[in-house]
Amino acid sequence: MSARDILIQEFGKTDHLSMDKDALTGLEYDIYTTEAGPNLLVKRKGEFDMPWMVQKESAVSLKSFMKALPEMSTEALQAMKSEINEIVFSPVGNPNDRATSKRIGRIFTSAASIDMKKRQVHIWPKSKESDSKRLAQTLTHETGHAVDDGRNRLAILYTEKLREFWSTQPNIPTDPASRRAVEEAHGIPAHPNVWRTEDEEEPVSLYARTNDFEYYAEAYLYYQEGRLSEKHAMFRHFRDLERTRRWVADWVAPREEVPWAAD
Repeated sequence: MSARDILIQEFGKTDHLSMDKDALTGLEYDIYTTEAGPNLLVKRKGEFDMPWMVQKESAVSLKSFMKALPEMSTEALQAMKSEINEIVFSPVGNPNDRATSKRIGRIFTSAASIDMKKRQVHIWPKSKESDSKRLAQTLTHETGHAVDDGRNRLAILYTEKLREFWSTQPNIPTDPASRRAVEEAHGIPAHPNVWRTEDEEEPVSLYARTNDFEYYAEAYLYYQEGRLSEKHAMFRHFRDLERTRRWVADWVAPREEVPWAAD
């Protein structure tokens, strides 16, 4: 399947919207809207930006990006399309890499990064070294950050609904295990933050040891690739997350939008 066929299949109709400057890189990009996915920001061919002196060819190409999509799991791809607002194909490296390198005491070069407030993913030139499978892993990892952010918002709604449930019960057990048994008897799924309170699990990779954010995103990648052990707390978390979303959606749908990470 050609890159264009993949684009049409996964994103539907694509239109050129305008040009805009990206705050992080300070460069101007063509903005392409997609019918079923994020906006795509691509450097215009043939134009130079001072003082960078770089062109479109310095960035990961749309063709390489499209070729990576079939390497993603169906669930991760759908989550990326629904949870990410913009993907920027930057021809320059991450300006934050210098600070990161200084902090960790070694040279660090980003392959991609995400701004959670904007739900904006930057794909950096480092990813040009990746084949389709490795680029798909990078995209899945960044999608994991978006899923993590959605889980935080979901947890607030879950807690509100659970509080409402217990307000209707005549007797409330005093110990957590008994309360959880009652919740399970009423079909209430596990709290989306329960993975934080269970026995600490071994991080799935060296990078997952960086912090809780990378722990979550790396676990998401391993889960989507089928490499996460079923005994791992994060496996149970991701397996049950969709059920938790639907339980909250039954209660909150008439009131406001539910933070879906996947359909």
